[in-house]
Amino acid sequence: MKLLKTIFLLTFCVSTAIAQNEITPFSSVTIAQKIKIPRLNLGAEIQWYPAGLIYGARADLYLGKNTNWNFRIAYNDIDRRDFSTLNDTEVGGGFGASLGYRYYFGKRKGLFLGGRADVWNLTIDWTDASNPLTMQSGSTDITVFQPTFEVGYQFVVKKHWTIAPAFTNGYELNVITKGDAVMSSFIMLIGVNVGYKLF
Repeated sequence: MKLLKTIFLLTFCVSTAIAQNEITPFSSVTIAQKIKIPRLNLGAEIQWYPAGLIYGARADLYLGKNTNWNFRIAYNDIDRRDFSTLNDTEVGGGFGASLGYRYYFGKRKGLFLGGRADVWNLTIDWTDASNPLTMQSGSTDITVFQPTFEVGYQFVVKKHWTIAPAFTNGYELNVITKGDAVMSSFIMLIGVNVGYKLF
């Protein structure tokens, strides 16, 4: 009797193990198909505008075939020359971060439209020689909010690389100023970003 019980117990354990081995791969595939991991690209970006140069690192998170949220940390190198109506020269720079969104008319490539919001912490050194006898100079710390709209075209290179030139329009708004007033105005930028697909 004990022998029959032992044989029955061993048969039950073996059959259960075989059944689990047959079911597990199917279950894993089913679960994997249901979970969609967003695509992530990491890369660099550079933008030129008449009063400066922006360069930084960015991450692009693709939540679908046509949409992308992007994040950037960058440095804004500024030389406004004689563009300012407030001072004769304004030179400086500072770091900032941004959050952006793009909509692609193709599957993560081709023509796209987008928007971005940047926040910059800048230090501007200025001089004002409007009166040669009382020439003034100083330094102003500003926090800038910069909303922009962009249009561009993204190329895919060998499946893992993307190159996206873009034209951007927006406005620089000085929201916090510590020191004398400095320039704030419309801004137009031409740039390109390069990304590499991690997954």
